[in-house]
Amino acid sequence: MKYGEIKREVLEHINQYTMAGSKIAPYYNNQEDYLNRIPNLINEALVNIRTLVKPIPVVFALTEGIPYGGMMRYQLPEDFWSLRSGGVTVIRDGQFRRTNQYRLQGRQYVLVPQDGGSYTVEYYRYPEQLPTEGLTDDYELMEDLEVLQAATYYAAANLVMLEDEFAYASLYNDYESRLGRISPGVTAEVGTVEDVYGGWGYEA
Repeated sequence: MKYGEIKREVLEHINQYTMAGSKIAPYYNNQEDYLNRIPNLINEALVNIRTLVKPIPVVFALTEGIPYGGMMRYQLPEDFWSLRSGGVTVIRDGQFRRTNQYRLQGRQYVLVPQDGGSYTVEYYRYPEQLPTEGLTDDYELMEDLEVLQAATYYAAANLVMLEDEFAYASLYNDYESRLGRISPGVTAEVGTVEDVYGGWGYEA
């Protein structure tokens, strides 16, 4: 969705898009203040939705690692938020399998055995953010429609929070209601359960 459409939806929620059929000019009343706040409010909503309700899974192949204490250390992408459960896989001797043989170092690095295997990490990323400078109505934000529509209600609610308590409560309730209807989807995978401590020097 283009930013111009996002902005229009936010303003329409609070009846600030048109007056007597004409678009409200930025210099009228506090319209410019509304316009300036919308990008950051949309960004806040996107982070909330994508980290609490509907995470974004990404597959990342580990390449260009460096030796590190008998293991290989790889830098994780800047948008890394959290590792997906069972998200580290390896192709070794032509066989694909999930593995527990890894260690995370904060959100910057992952360590895997130096065994010649080809490792892949599946993780959840932070959402794309609207730029705070040079943002135009033609800017395309690649997001799921239901996520963006919920975000517009969050932004609209916060715009009127100090001016109209009833409007704020109504809009924020609509935002939370939409959150409850957003689903990451249900999937099932069949696989073997591996020894968590296997190969790491632990003894029963």
